[in-house]
Amino acid sequence: MNWKSAVFDGSTPIAEVISEFDRSPYGVALIVDDKEKLEGIVTDGDIRKALLKEVDTGLPVSEIMNRNPIVAYADQSETEITCFMRKKTIHYLPVVDRSGVLKGIRSLDDLSRIKTFDNPVILMAGGYGERLMPLTKDCPKPLLKIGEKPLLEMIIESFIDQGFNNFYISVYYKADMIRKHFGDGAKWGVSINYLLEKKKLGTAGSLGLLPTSNARPMIVMNGDLLTKVDFIEMLEYHERKSASMTIGSVTHDVHVPYGTLEIEEENILKSINEKPSLSFPINAGIYVLDQKCMRFINKGARMDMNDLITNLLGIKERVFVFPIKDYWMDIGSVKDFNSACRHFSDLN
Repeated sequence: MNWKSAVFDGSTPIAEVISEFDRSPYGVALIVDDKEKLEGIVTDGDIRKALLKEVDTGLPVSEIMNRNPIVAYADQSETEITCFMRKKTIHYLPVVDRSGVLKGIRSLDDLSRIKTFDNPVILMAGGYGERLMPLTKDCPKPLLKIGEKPLLEMIIESFIDQGFNNFYISVYYKADMIRKHFGDGAKWGVSINYLLEKKKLGTAGSLGLLPTSNARPMIVMNGDLLTKVDFIEMLEYHERKSASMTIGSVTHDVHVPYGTLEIEEENILKSINEKPSLSFPINAGIYVLDQKCMRFINKGARMDMNDLITNLLGIKERVFVFPIKDYWMDIGSVKDFNSACRHFSDLN
């Protein structure tokens, strides 16, 4: 819907705003100044009150507007906005940037219309984060904040924004801190359960702790990634290929700081390439697994994802690679973490 049809200058007569209400898809008028900053809002309730008080409808609409409206901010996630609107029973909410400039309007009906997916999403969050010491001495890596939010919260909200609602978090190191922060997921309007490792089970072993009731393909993701990957597209790719496993892949560039020599037989030089860049597809730590993969995982036994992949390839199962073209960053070191903190706005 064209949200700008609900925007008015404060000098617009009340009568004109009333006439536009009948044609507007929104139940609110947004009043801005000449710099597009939000000055206030007018709801149909405000108009009814004005009419009951017999206010002159020739007066400017600024006379009856609410000058302190509740707003959302453009750098908030759709999940935050939706949960807030549901909690407060707000149907329409103006969106502004941090300087107050109007950027749009959110409709609860539109936000609630997102298609939902019951596929299990398993997030691996049990590691010690040794390469991030001393940051992880008292805080598990998934709870380190990127900007204002813990890393794992950003991951979960990225899934929620795309309609996923069924989460499992694999925990080990400082598990209680993670469970206390996320609880059962009610704060986000989703289900969160925990796969509690009593010993380190590797990057695939904790999948053996999953209940067996859900036959849908599952998404498994490392809990130390920042990404804008389209999980729905990846899931659909997996199903379209009838794959047993799909591995998300990103391109990693290696810059050789020397001239490389292409040599023929008898050590004859064919060509020289000065400081070339080589590109390799690498494992991005995001997977879609069909339920048939579970037969390779024994409950309580350690297994890494590479072992599972090797087993699947050994019996000629269909394993596909999904090229990720979107934002992706592995928070594996203090340097990576600091870089993510500096550039986390790329995700908004």
